[in-house]
Amino acid sequence: MENILVTGAGAPGGAGIILALNQNYNVHGADLDPKATGAPLCKLFHAIPAATDSTFIEALLNICNTHNIKVVVPLVTKELPIFAAHLQQFAAIGCTVVVNPPQVLNLCNDKHKLLLQMKEMGLAIPKFTAVNTFPQLLDAVTNHGYPQKVVCIKPA
Repeated sequence: MENILVTGAGAPGGAGIILALNQNYNVHGADLDPKATGAPLCKLFHAIPAATDSTFIEALLNICNTHNIKVVVPLVTKELPIFAAHLQQFAAIGCTVVVNPPQVLNLCNDKHKLLLQMKEMGLAIPKFTAVNTFPQLLDAVTNHGYPQKVVCIKPA
């Protein structure tokens, strides 16, 4: 069985993901918290620095190299852009990180940019308006039919 690494072993859903992956892989877990809920479910567990720590990537590359990890499955949202920026370093040691390249990740993480891209592609999308001020928000919800229609407000 191949070795894979799941980061955020204590994340919501982490234990379930680890259990599912255990059926076909040797799962290594990693988390800031050495008592992460998913830690006992892993073949091996690794305490790692925070994604914002300057040693984060070095620590993960070391784990992957040392334990012949073939795939990294990041479960922590804050880790995604950091992994995306270092995909080539992981590929160089024969390891795939399950994350989109930076430009795709940036697009998907900005709801307004994503909706604009989808609109440009001719995909069906709901009516939307980007706003920066409270008066703009009031105008937008009115233009979208509120209070007769339900509207949804989300930060981009």
